Amino acid sequence: MKAIDLKAYFLPYQINWVNDPSRRKIWRKSRRIGATYAEAYAKVRKCVQTPGHPVWHSSADQSAAKEFILYCETWAKVFKKAGEILS
Repeated sequence: MKAIDLKAYFLPYQINWVNDPSRRKIWRKSRRIGATYAEAYAKVRKCVQTPGHPVWHSSADQSAAKEFILYCETWAKVFKKAGEILS
């Protein structure tokens, strides 16, 4: 699978988060820094690379959980489109 240019979508600290291979990660953060956006990409990428991979995500409230799911949906569409182009 050809990797996307992460610099086109993420800031340096988000790229560090996405590329961190740790099984458990905790992000001490402030609001609206793109953590949910970056984490959604990381989770979808992991699921694409490892089909059947279980995903667990904790959010502060229902609106934050919905935002995460919508970002996952967006990234899933990006990966689907990339797969169609490459096949």
